[in-house]
Amino acid sequence: DRSEIVSWVHFGDLHMTTRHEQNYRDFVSLIEEVNRVMADSLNFAYLPGDNADHGGIDEYGLVRQGLDQLNLPWFAIVGDHDVHLKSHDNFNRFMMPEAFYRFDLGLYSFLALDAFFGNDPKTFGISEEQLHWLGQELEAISAAQKRSVLFLHCYPSELGEFSSPLRNLIEKYNVRLVDMGHTHYNEIANDGDTLYTATRSTGQIEEGAVGFSITNLDHDVVSWRFKPLGEWPFVMITSPGDERLLTDQEVSPRTVVKEMPVRVKAWSDRKLLHGYAEIGDQRVD
Repeated sequence: DRSEIVSWVHFGDLHMTTRHEQNYRDFVSLIEEVNRVMADSLNFAYLPGDNADHGGIDEYGLVRQGLDQLNLPWFAIVGDHDVHLKSHDNFNRFMMPEAFYRFDLGLYSFLALDAFFGNDPKTFGISEEQLHWLGQELEAISAAQKRSVLFLHCYPSELGEFSSPLRNLIEKYNVRLVDMGHTHYNEIANDGDTLYTATRSTGQIEEGAVGFSITNLDHDVVSWRFKPLGEWPFVMITSPGDERLLTDQEVSPRTVVKEMPVRVKAWSDRKLLHGYAEIGDQRVD
């Protein structure tokens, strides 16, 4: 959009089973909420794997029934539960025609990865073919002076013998962010070079209320926040960055700043009439 901010909604692992379960009703409610309040200011939706709890046709069908109502483009990747039948066929039929792929948006390139090339839900790994493809894509992205974001079901450290090669690529090409599922928790990790984010599961909640996360990229500044279902208003400072999300490359010596622009995205189920910012004893309306 005119702000050049790229924003997406992350629906945590669905683990879909039947329409009578709470997670199906929650997923529908989350989609309705996005459509009603946020869809005109988000770029896309992302599903991080474990879409279908047993990888079955009926489960995938329910996921698609929900997604077909979403007023946003959406992208999905494969999780271990998606290949419980030891096949990608249902994922490719109902979700994405390819298990790993790239798309570009503004200043950024997004690369979706498949951590289950062997069709074994108990074995996490990335194929040599995929690593070669990823290296070529990251090289092209770097040459075009864009920044890269990876979509991966798990932390790279969980990929066994494929962990080091992937981490080497992430470091070599200065990947900005890795957005993940699998953990079922809201997590943010910062290794000094790359940010790693995970979002609470929708289908197997182990903490707190159901909801989704929103990620923004504002001229390379990353902001991330979880929004519980039904809680409004929802406000995110997209720039300047939260100090916890600053990598070593972004940290500069402290200087006296007389003026600081603050950029914000805000949503509400009612019309927003007023906003203000406070820092120390200063307030700006």
